[in-house]
Amino acid sequence: MNFRFLPLDAVTRPQWDQFTRAHPEAWVGHQLAALELDELLGRRSLAHLVLDERDQVAAVSPVTLSQQRVARLFSVRQLDTGDSLRGGPLLAAGMAPKPRREFWQAWNTHIRELAAREGADRVQVNFPHLLGERHVSEAHEYHPLLDHGFEQAPALTMLIDLAAAGEDLLPGFDPKCRNKIRRAQAAGAEVVPVETREHFLEFDAMQRSMYEDEGLAPCPRPMIELLWDRFISQGLARAMAVRHEGRFACIGIWAIGPSSGYNWFTFTQRPRPLAGATNLLVYHFLLWLRANGRRYAEIGSMEFGDPRQQAIAEFKRSFGGRVWPAMNARLELSPIKRSLIELTQALAARRRAGRRAAPAPPPAEPPNEPSTKPSHKEAPATTATHG
Repeated sequence: MNFRFLPLDAVTRPQWDQFTRAHPEAWVGHQLAALELDELLGRRSLAHLVLDERDQVAAVSPVTLSQQRVARLFSVRQLDTGDSLRGGPLLAAGMAPKPRREFWQAWNTHIRELAAREGADRVQVNFPHLLGERHVSEAHEYHPLLDHGFEQAPALTMLIDLAAAGEDLLPGFDPKCRNKIRRAQAAGAEVVPVETREHFLEFDAMQRSMYEDEGLAPCPRPMIELLWDRFISQGLARAMAVRHEGRFACIGIWAIGPSSGYNWFTFTQRPRPLAGATNLLVYHFLLWLRANGRRYAEIGSMEFGDPRQQAIAEFKRSFGGRVWPAMNARLELSPIKRSLIELTQALAARRRAGRRAAPAPPPAEPPNEPSTKPSHKEAPATTATHG
């Protein structure tokens, strides 16, 4: 089967929107709103609508181009299938195995031509973790692009099956997590939905304070506005906040798909006025998802590169669930640059390890013990003169 790849324009955008909104396995990252968010954040959309030989929509291909600095020295141009939210090519529901194989061959050719035209160094393909109520690994025996020169890019995520969690979710949580939730409830904290644009935009100051406290760039104001206008108000996301003694302790924004929700953003007040507020917030999102017919909750990726990431991973793990492998693949198109980046990163890691392993300075001598070193009132035995 032959396929045609058409860029998004005034004609193809409505076709894309109709296809993804009606598709039973479409995720939020496949929607036009996700492409608009990536563009607002400086990534150029190279998305294409894919038609088959009958001019029927066979797939959508969300792709963006970004340029980033790696290891402080190298500029890397990368094609992504969705950055803020996972996308990946979404094929028509029920496509037979043979046309599916032909599609992946055609998409591989298309993405390589696109990368060559844009001077890309790398292609990163990140499928959503769920296709409807199936984990993506159940829909594919293995990553379909491994047959076309891509390599696996390992990653992990935490998923909770709410249908299997039992009537009461709390027993499945870590005891420390349960205790934090109960303490927050005992202190009078309550979780409330954020139901108006005006109320939602008031949390802009909270996220700015949080990110600046962490030494990170805050979300730009237009991004906060777009989260409400194109996601929350359209049912693609939900916002809830924890209120305590007349103040808001935190707000959560979860992406909402047909069968799941994803812990997308959490903004917390600084300094944090209430211990356990974020635990209570996640608990209420899980209750809302189950009450509204969603089977899965995606707590988020599991990363362990530094103590901060390890602490975040431990927080996510405290809600129970299961760690699943992500279906990611990467195509390196500049192998020499990749080798130089890896060498630079390895040398930097070795320097950091050497600094950590350096012996500590000797302890200060007790003040009452005699010293063989000259005191600040004495001249050293030998002095250097300049002149």
